[in-house]
Amino acid sequence: MSQIYGILQSNGGAPDQAALQAMITSARKSCPDGDGLWQDAGIVLGVGLLRTLPAYRSVTAPVCCKEQGLVVVADARIDNRRDLAPLLDCREGGISDAEIILRAYGKWGEACVEQLTGDFAFAVWDEQKRTLFCARDRFGVKPFYYTQAGDTLVFASTIAALLQSGLVSKDLNETFIADFLAGLTSNDDSTMYARILSLSAAHCMTARDGRASFRRYWEPALTRQISYARDEEYVAHYRELLAEAVRCRLETDGDVAGLLSGGLDSGSITAFAANILADQGRRYTTWSFVLADDQKNHERDERSLIELMHSRTGVAGQFLTTRDFSGRIDDLYNGSDDYLYLGNAPHTAALFRRLADTNTRVLLDGYGGDQCPTSGKDIPLLEFLDGLHFIRLGRYLSASARFH
Repeated sequence: MSQIYGILQSNGGAPDQAALQAMITSARKSCPDGDGLWQDAGIVLGVGLLRTLPAYRSVTAPVCCKEQGLVVVADARIDNRRDLAPLLDCREGGISDAEIILRAYGKWGEACVEQLTGDFAFAVWDEQKRTLFCARDRFGVKPFYYTQAGDTLVFASTIAALLQSGLVSKDLNETFIADFLAGLTSNDDSTMYARILSLSAAHCMTARDGRASFRRYWEPALTRQISYARDEEYVAHYRELLAEAVRCRLETDGDVAGLLSGGLDSGSITAFAANILADQGRRYTTWSFVLADDQKNHERDERSLIELMHSRTGVAGQFLTTRDFSGRIDDLYNGSDDYLYLGNAPHTAALFRRLADTNTRVLLDGYGGDQCPTSGKDIPLLEFLDGLHFIRLGRYLSASARFH
């Protein structure tokens, strides 16, 4: 991902230049494609670019509109560009996603977020209102962290950038850590650091005169019901939505790779991505975490299912085992101030090194997809109990017991 960062001094004073330089240095570690700054009295905005979109959709500096007094920094992929272009009086094929956001703000103001579809985190400085407006996409795919102390508001795409700025303490949030270790999830804006907050998904923040206000701009329509006469129509609609979601994530100048296991989620994405890219004369490569060669016949090894997907889709598949990571666990955290999920960290580190060697910038993953059509939990107890499917429940629990 690209990274955005900024410092707002509500008293109009100059932002701390040492803190700014530390944030720039932090972003450059993972943003090799350029960076840029914009500064004015009491405000500085920056962006570091890791280009995953086509060149014409990417920018290496904040985007400005002098006539309206607007400046935006964004880490974004806007999927409804084609629909927005005529409304914003611009040509869809020759404008960056950051400029789409800027024009949308210029037209609709803070209501612009309700018009955007895609993954995004952005900040718009409105000089006329002396207001910083920030927003995060509906599902919180793009990160956005911030901290406020007195007259100073600091934001960034990573916790590491905030910590390295020196403007926020490293005091830990013990409640968050306890919940995390207990496997509990939190829907609030807390992080593992007491003074660092996360802008919640589907929320926007307006900072003005040293105060920040928040608004939820979207929530799923839980009462909406889609009704068709035949089951096949539900299947067709689901396939259409999934295909479009995959297609939006394939628009890049480089190669595209994906994680593939024996599950339905990554397998479905592989099938759609392979077909779409094949029609464009492009290739799709999958990477799979499997047991070592001498454990191929273990019941938890999914190699046979993965190889079946390779043969059906014609994709080139690569396997990774524990032998592909020979470093120390400590090496994974060297220079990182963010926490990681330790369970898959060695495999993930090995994978990312391989992807970097091939200059692959887009990696698709079906994580969590298997649970979407069920109850959203690891074991769909409520689904089976609600339908009185006790025999199915028994079979499911029996099968699950072998792996847990």
